[in-house]
Amino acid sequence: MRILNWPMMMTMLDVPGKTVFDTVFVGGNPHFIITGLYPPLLGSTPTDVSFWSTVVNIAAYALIFVLLIVPAIFFLRRARVKPAKK
Repeated sequence: MRILNWPMMMTMLDVPGKTVFDTVFVGGNPHFIITGLYPPLLGSTPTDVSFWSTVVNIAAYALIFVLLIVPAIFFLRRARVKPAKK
């Protein structure tokens, strides 16, 4: 981002494309802003990221199973008609 001539506005640049991406109101009187890609939340190498992605997917499917399937099984078992005692 680079500062325009007036305060409170910044220009967002696409450096590889060498074009202006957007002009943003930021408030105050900023001197400069440095932006960039943030590192991944879990892991910093592709192998670590792949491992944590797999762990998160397995945990998400397990949570869906517990929240949807288990209550359905519980209610189906309770809804069974019990044989009448004579």
